[in-house]
Amino acid sequence: MNNPITTDLRQLQKYAALLLLSFLTVACSDDYLEDALVATQPEDGNFFASQDDAVGALNAVYAPLQDNGYYKYQFISIGHMAGDTRQTDGTTQAAEQSYPEFNFNAGTGQLIPGVWKACYLGIQRANNSINGIEGMDVVLFATPEDKQRLLGEARFLRAFYYFELARLYGGVPLITEVFDGDITNEEAIFPTRSTVAEVYAQVEADFTAAAAALPNSYDANNVGRPTAGAAQAFLGKAYLYQKKYALARDAFQSIINGGFAEYALTEDFGETFTLAGENNAESVFEIQYQSGFGRAFGVPENEANWIANWFNPTAQFPFGFRNAVPSKQAIEFFEQYPEEDAERRFYTYARPGDTWGRWDPIEEDPVAANQWRRRNILVSYPDDPDFQLLAVRKFSGGFEERGGFNQNPNNLRIMRYSDVLLMFAEAENEVNGPTPEAYAALNAVRERAGVPTVDGLSKDAFFEQIVVERRLEFMFEFHRYFDLIRWGRGTDMPGFTVGKNELLPIPAAQVTNNPNLTQNPGF
Repeated sequence: MNNPITTDLRQLQKYAALLLLSFLTVACSDDYLEDALVATQPEDGNFFASQDDAVGALNAVYAPLQDNGYYKYQFISIGHMAGDTRQTDGTTQAAEQSYPEFNFNAGTGQLIPGVWKACYLGIQRANNSINGIEGMDVVLFATPEDKQRLLGEARFLRAFYYFELARLYGGVPLITEVFDGDITNEEAIFPTRSTVAEVYAQVEADFTAAAAALPNSYDANNVGRPTAGAAQAFLGKAYLYQKKYALARDAFQSIINGGFAEYALTEDFGETFTLAGENNAESVFEIQYQSGFGRAFGVPENEANWIANWFNPTAQFPFGFRNAVPSKQAIEFFEQYPEEDAERRFYTYARPGDTWGRWDPIEEDPVAANQWRRRNILVSYPDDPDFQLLAVRKFSGGFEERGGFNQNPNNLRIMRYSDVLLMFAEAENEVNGPTPEAYAALNAVRERAGVPTVDGLSKDAFFEQIVVERRLEFMFEFHRYFDLIRWGRGTDMPGFTVGKNELLPIPAAQVTNNPNLTQNPGF
């Protein structure tokens, strides 16, 4: 039975090494990966014998974030469902062509099982790290604080994975212990689903513990690991998704008031998404990527260095396997604000006439332009072959910098400080209406974009402004799908069915393999 949530982690220790350890890298340094291939000691059960062993095991917890079925590639389908992106010929070659307009079922595609598998693999490894580190004598660490920091890091990652499961699938099996190998333990082999409230309670507990244990920042060799501020921000986000608005407001406010790292919006909106802008003062948490390793179409389980990002791999013609182009719906929304929001538009998507690397292929490279139209426009808009040539600009990686085909080194920004500000404004508005503090947070984001500030709105009008602002600020960052669902506005997405598409289906293979696992409604 191939069930990723019931695999015995201790069986992994029968191998000579942990082959799939951390693919997490940093923009300027990968020093903390030098000892990633950690030898195990299964005979004497003494794997967690030093702080280096604990760090090596913990590094393995990051790897599933870059799984092919998760952020590396298939998460692009979230944008297709939200109506923000359309697939190119690259994505129509794969199984996710069913995701636009929610034309999928429990056995469709790679995203549905991919995120499930990646999250439970991460949870499994986090549980192993927590169990092993907790059992280590404190004298094995450089300082007692190091032990608590590593435990906090593992709990942050476990919470991150469970938060993703909860918002995608709802209530899921809640596993927080390492499987002891007892194959007669049916409850462990065939776990039942916990309620979504129970899953969120675990998420809250883990993020709270992480916020208390993690540092506010790291040295240059460890940039990219979660900080106390990241844990606090995701705790607030978990509260917000449960409509615990007062708790969410307080969590975000503690960050804004400087209780953690000194976060700040970058001076220029576009700077945030460049390679040079990775892990800057606006970054709360990023998925780290690096180019030049492995094969473009390698299998993650067999390519230990397959750590480049597939989303928007290049901004330069005639190269590229963009996997997504802007949808008409997204473009038409942005084009309502042609003068007012020019900066955010320019750095969100490119159109003919923009100065951007080799962009404007109609004038500079008609052969490449025809190739782009054939591969992307005719595939994505077969009913409108004359649709304006456009491309997603966020997270682009230049061809010269990326180290080869489909090798984008640019990190995915999972949470930015602007998100903290807008989530605070939303929560504060729900609790107290549009207070000066709520306006200050909202207007800080608008001012950075060069957009006039707003004032004098009712509570409902302020919320509607938040809805608009989040789409303008975070387009192509995979937030809109989740925003619309938590706001009860799923029908804004093409093909959405109320009472069904609020959640993804539990992967068909999981339901088949586990008789105690029930399916989500409508599937």
